[in-house]
Amino acid sequence: MAIVVILCWVTALTRMPYTVFKRQKIQDWTSHYFEIRRNENMKARVNENCIGCGLCVGIAETVFQMNDEDKAEVFGEVTAENLDVVQEAADSCPVSAIEVEE
Repeated sequence: MAIVVILCWVTALTRMPYTVFKRQKIQDWTSHYFEIRRNENMKARVNENCIGCGLCVGIAETVFQMNDEDKAEVFGEVTAENLDVVQEAADSCPVSAIEVEE
């Protein structure tokens, strides 16, 4: 009897996302999950076009810093938590010196 109850419970749990939630919500969740997994391998790079304005450091201070030559450099990791800020810094760069890549 207990085995039958456990099997029914496990079967219900495996089908729950399809029966309890709407399909769109499941797709949103899975795309969000895979986006986070994909973003774990993201990297940022400052190329030779940097003019040293410091805008990126002001926006994403956990990832960018100014070096001895007064140019920006990457010192932190790009994570799922700070990806939006890093992308904002890249979009805000006046000379497009920041590259965000997988």
